[in-house]
Amino acid sequence: MRRSRRVWILGVVVCMGIAESAGAQNFNGGVKAGIAVTGVPLAGEVFDQVVGQTSRDSSSKVGLTGGGYITFPLVNRFSFQPEALFVMKGVKLSETAGGTFSARLHYLDVPLLVRFRPTASSERPAYVFAGPNFGIKLGSSAKLETAAQTADIDIDAALKTLDLGFVFGGGIERKRYLVEARFTVGATDIGAASFPHPDALRNRTFSVMAGFKLR
Repeated sequence: MRRSRRVWILGVVVCMGIAESAGAQNFNGGVKAGIAVTGVPLAGEVFDQVVGQTSRDSSSKVGLTGGGYITFPLVNRFSFQPEALFVMKGVKLSETAGGTFSARLHYLDVPLLVRFRPTASSERPAYVFAGPNFGIKLGSSAKLETAAQTADIDIDAALKTLDLGFVFGGGIERKRYLVEARFTVGATDIGAASFPHPDALRNRTFSVMAGFKLR
């Protein structure tokens, strides 16, 4: 619980820093928040070693996401948009012997996006974006729940700190408000080499957020 509180505080500080930068300069910036549906396919190859028992399938977890952004105009209807987002990622495994294993991964994601508006008309305020994502693991927690026990599991050593990926999505912006959806695909293996696994573990995140401009 204390770790989760510290993670939230760090996320808020980062968002406030971005918002202050946007307000102090001639840039467009704002904040956004929403829901993230995440998964880590083949996560059992690593987490089964931590738990000491096998799992048969995995499912997604729902978490929160939010942060700040700054938009720098480029040419025509293109702009550059760096962001800092706190994202609750994770996965849920069904254990072969019965019960579940649930892992929650806290990340600070820093997407560097190129944003494009197909038209300059205010009546069609849609936009699309894409770019690389740099994820930094801030912390993790896990719980094993079976008929015989409920136990907290330390999975931090089984996961790498850096998570590189790619983001693409789109949204609608009217006046100071926006709604958008995005998909973030992990490009690197987040499983630690000290836990041998034949397949790469990659985060997958689909998120929907609402936000507003600060100026």
